[in-house]
Amino acid sequence: MAALRDSERDILQLAYWDELSVAEIAGVLQCSEAAAKVRLHRARAAFRKQMPVTPGASKQNSVTQKMGA
Repeated sequence: MAALRDSERDILQLAYWDELSVAEIAGVLQCSEAAAKVRLHRARAAFRKQMPVTPGASKQNSVTQKMGA
């Protein structure tokens, strides 16, 4: 998480730590729900890129699957 931009880290924390819905995230960020969805999608993609690849692991590990990525 430390390698992510602040905005990516913030939206992931809102979604998974605070367990907010996309509508609630949009309210916190003062943006539309569509914009919140796009930002969350991009943050998930950035997080996936930071995850180490382990030999023999499936294409997506259980962490990114849980995140809906």
